[in-house]
Amino acid sequence: NNLYLLSLHSRIIIETETESIFLVRGENLLNCCQGQTLSLLPLGLPAHGVSSEGLKWELNNATLNTHFKSISNICLKEMVSIKINQGELICCLNRM
Repeated sequence: NNLYLLSLHSRIIIETETESIFLVRGENLLNCCQGQTLSLLPLGLPAHGVSSEGLKWELNNATLNTHFKSISNICLKEMVSIKINQGELICCLNRM
């Protein structure tokens, strides 16, 4: 239910002791630390045209779905760019 609420209210952030979980759609700039772990998971339908900059394993016009997710990627910069042409993703950003 909490993940569903994220899709309705994109400004909600779920905070735990170990991570921040939030929705990303469209173009996003994320503040992070070098070495921080970031995962991108599709919410419901596939997300198409996903591209990233500032991650160890870059995405270039990828489709994230039940068969392909971006899990445990590593932030290489203090600012990471994520662009999604269609759909939405849940971002799990681990705390350092």
